[in-house]
Amino acid sequence: MPRAIRPPPIGMLLTVSVICAAGCATEDVSTGPEGNPPPVLTMLAPNTVATGASAFTLTVSGSQFIPGSVVRWDGVGRATLFVSATELTTPVLAAEVTVTGVVNVTVHSPAPGGGESSALPFNIVHPLPSITTVSPNAVATGGPAFTLTVSGTGFTAASVVRWDGSDRPTTVVSSAELRGAIAQADIAQAGARQVAVHTPAPGGGTSQQVTVTVVDPSIAAGRAHACASIGTVYCWGSNEYLQLGVASTTQICSVEAVTGPCSTLPLRVSGDLVLSHLSAGDRHSCGLTSEGAVYCWGWNAFGQLGDGTTTSRPAPTLVSGGHRFVALSAGTVHTCGLTTTGVAYCWGAVRSGVAGDSAVNALGAPVSQVCQNPTPSYRGAEWPCSPTPLAVSTSLRFRSLDPGIWGTCGVTSDGIAYCWGWNQFWALGTGDDQHRSAPAAVATSLVFSEIHMGSGHACARTAAGAAHCWGARVFDWGQLGGGTVSAGGSSTPIAVVGGHVWSRLELPVGNNIYSGFTCGITTGDALYCWGSNRDRQLGVQSVDQACFSATNFTCTGTPVLVAVPPVRAVAAGTGFACTAARDTTVYCWGVNDAGQLGDGTIVSRAEPRVVALPGPASTLQ
Repeated sequence: MPRAIRPPPIGMLLTVSVICAAGCATEDVSTGPEGNPPPVLTMLAPNTVATGASAFTLTVSGSQFIPGSVVRWDGVGRATLFVSATELTTPVLAAEVTVTGVVNVTVHSPAPGGGESSALPFNIVHPLPSITTVSPNAVATGGPAFTLTVSGTGFTAASVVRWDGSDRPTTVVSSAELRGAIAQADIAQAGARQVAVHTPAPGGGTSQQVTVTVVDPSIAAGRAHACASIGTVYCWGSNEYLQLGVASTTQICSVEAVTGPCSTLPLRVSGDLVLSHLSAGDRHSCGLTSEGAVYCWGWNAFGQLGDGTTTSRPAPTLVSGGHRFVALSAGTVHTCGLTTTGVAYCWGAVRSGVAGDSAVNALGAPVSQVCQNPTPSYRGAEWPCSPTPLAVSTSLRFRSLDPGIWGTCGVTSDGIAYCWGWNQFWALGTGDDQHRSAPAAVATSLVFSEIHMGSGHACARTAAGAAHCWGARVFDWGQLGGGTVSAGGSSTPIAVVGGHVWSRLELPVGNNIYSGFTCGITTGDALYCWGSNRDRQLGVQSVDQACFSATNFTCTGTPVLVAVPPVRAVAAGTGFACTAARDTTVYCWGVNDAGQLGDGTIVSRAEPRVVALPGPASTLQ
């Protein structure tokens, strides 16, 4: 058997011979000087983290580690777990990675022997920012400067909000919220603006882009309600048929002796749709998105919401059919839109249920469905209708389209005006009182670029800015603008007096013969109105012409200047009107029995009143 060997003095090199019995191999075993081997550091995992990271475990890989080896963090030893001769781990607290920089990591093994490894860098960098939401996500063109709230992750004290690639003054609220100061000049033009967050090196980078839509202000007015899009959509006035886009309101108002729910202050329409254009019918509202989708809400007894049903809706509902529209307009009880190719589609009531109206077709297309009139005492119980869009039966292509009461007018791509539907008051402009079921040319050689139809008259504008109107048979309050007030009206277009150059016209579609009036915006952004002033809807207390019959109100056939700042848009309701000024302030005037002026009262006004719309910051709520 092997003999015992006495240990050599410390530091000596020892050669050991093992003597075996017969058949046993012999082996020489050499050992180095007694002591711990020097540690070798080859890799850190991870070797980089972003500020704000949660606590984690750092894995240190290498060789010649021993149970006494310690990971050092910029020279300071840490609690270390020995996994093997090639792996150590150490916990790193979140508080240790809050500031960017480079930490030198080493491994130290104790004496005898041992020592310090060479260092590897551990990098603490800015995180890559990411945006979750921005608010508001839409604002009105020409509006005031505002604060954009950006929510997301990975924001640092060095992060900045970028608007279309340019840095904006930024307040860092937290690692999840920034606030950027957006100047008025940034929203001077309509369009899509790209928002991102940038964090500088080390690490950092630029987040994904999120769109903020800058939309031209749009307003709409119905029988007793109004709506405005200033990025966010608000409605106010009567909510008897859910036309405000909310399920319920707390106020009660009386409209033409009928009591029902209302709101005298603007309410935010349900949902978060960005609608670039609004239009209101008698008791329903619609909006068009920049992508060409149409949404409607409110009264739907005749399918005027276009969703395939006759169920009234408290929130915007997508019009069926998958069409892409570029224009939208709501009539009294039907709605129409134009596609990108100029094809006209309409939906809702074809005509009333009166037998004598059988030749009327406001949709301009054959239908087989009948809708039940909820008030059958008014023009019959069953009205032909279509709750889905129907293409107008014509090969004509239109560039302007507008429905009124059981009728529709359009201007073709070559400027020819056509109308169809109900013609009792000569609103079709065909020179007679015959109803039409298909587009019939207006009796004129004029070439138009825009057309609008009301409840008993229509108006069109030439490319040169001249306005011509027709209709108003029997109930002529001066809404044709020909300078006179009479019972006659006109079955063909007559020129609006005053020599103004018009950029926009607007007519009310509410079913009220006493409220016939017209408004127009000049190329100089001035607003004029003319016709009936029964409810002070012309924006003045009184005008100097008596109406043609024994009435207790005045009328005018001459455009009257409305005392408002330069305007962008106008909407005419039943006995009231609203306008959006260049600075996006909305004004309304006229009858206010349902709060349709939006000033918090039910007091009618001759002078324009500012609608109590929230500012851009309020749309964040």
